[in-house]
Amino acid sequence: MQEPTPPAGTEAFLHEMRTEAGLLRDGLAPQGRADGASRLLSFAEKYAVAPALRDEALKLRLMSRLQGATPSNDLVLRMTALVDAILAEHTDAQGVAGLEERARVKAQLREHYLRSAPEQAVFFRCDGVAKRYGGFSMGTLTLELRLGEITGIVGQNGHGKTTLLKIVSGQLAPSEGTLAYPMLHQREPGIDWPVVKDHIAFVPQELPPWRGRLLDTLHFEAAIHGVKGEDNERDVRFMVERLDLGGHVDKRWDELSGGTKLRFALARALVWKPRLLVMDEPLANLDVLAKGRLLLDVRDLAQSYIHPMAVIMSSHDLYNLEAVCGQMVFLKNGRVDFVGAVGAIPARYGDQEFEIGTAMRSSQVRELLVGDLVTSVQQDGVHLRIRAVPGCQPMDVLRLLVERGIAITYFRDNSASIRRLFS
Repeated sequence: MQEPTPPAGTEAFLHEMRTEAGLLRDGLAPQGRADGASRLLSFAEKYAVAPALRDEALKLRLMSRLQGATPSNDLVLRMTALVDAILAEHTDAQGVAGLEERARVKAQLREHYLRSAPEQAVFFRCDGVAKRYGGFSMGTLTLELRLGEITGIVGQNGHGKTTLLKIVSGQLAPSEGTLAYPMLHQREPGIDWPVVKDHIAFVPQELPPWRGRLLDTLHFEAAIHGVKGEDNERDVRFMVERLDLGGHVDKRWDELSGGTKLRFALARALVWKPRLLVMDEPLANLDVLAKGRLLLDVRDLAQSYIHPMAVIMSSHDLYNLEAVCGQMVFLKNGRVDFVGAVGAIPARYGDQEFEIGTAMRSSQVRELLVGDLVTSVQQDGVHLRIRAVPGCQPMDVLRLLVERGIAITYFRDNSASIRRLFS
């Protein structure tokens, strides 16, 4: 029987898979490397068609964590067998077709969970909410928080970010306006707050210390939210693995770094599957790599197909926040200055804005650049802010910088960034 003809690009794809499989086998033999199970899980997520094979990869990684740095011979054999099973799915073009079908179904599921029932997808809604006490004022805000979407709250200190987060999570009553939690059928007047708060997880900026073993705390947190027995064990182990905390579960709070403490606080908040996650300045004490990793983890967990959740967080780390948020709220001088989708800023200004780093003085750059394309150059902290005519593209500005001999160390297109509102 003639073998089916692979679609265009399949041969290169299969060659890449077989090469990765060979490297993976070499890494497992003869006794197995500590990171072998992690690499196997990535391999399975990328190439396995059958869900059972991806589940097996996750199970083997959990077992590897429990066994420590040197997996047992039995575990190594199971990992090698799983590599062979995944390769066996791709003996002809049907394997690639299966991956294509998997991607199609995945996209359909995501659309179903996040878009098929817009009213149900809204966990929180506020209309005309404001807060005033003493000399402080925050308002007026109308906002919806949807499952699968991250909302960022930005603004200078003392302008109401934490106040807004406390209102959303039911810790603080607004001075005016109405709140509603449509998924829970809770609306003012008469919100049953114990019911609402049982679906909201709050991670404060200042994390309170934990007592005892960290793993015990996670099991306890799941249990008090109704996750018992085998479900408790499974869900805790999943969250530990998902947030890469396996090497720390037997430690105590004072043995952890700041970044690891935050990841444990996130695990504690999510192990019982809340519908809304509220985070106050989670990036404040993290290094550059940890910030990006945490945000990507939060984004992926928010967009879970089985348990999607809404997320709202405040941060001064504007650019990283914008990279994962679907909408932003900007608070300034006691008012809500902007609420909308990331990327909606250009409509307010009508021109383009770019940010550069250079050793040249702003006066020199201004003299070289301002003309038909560039309308102004201003010093903005350690960087320069360049304003350009509507429709100007980043490549246009980069080409102009090269032509005028302006050496740059940094370049960013801020045309659609909330950064412009801070001016």
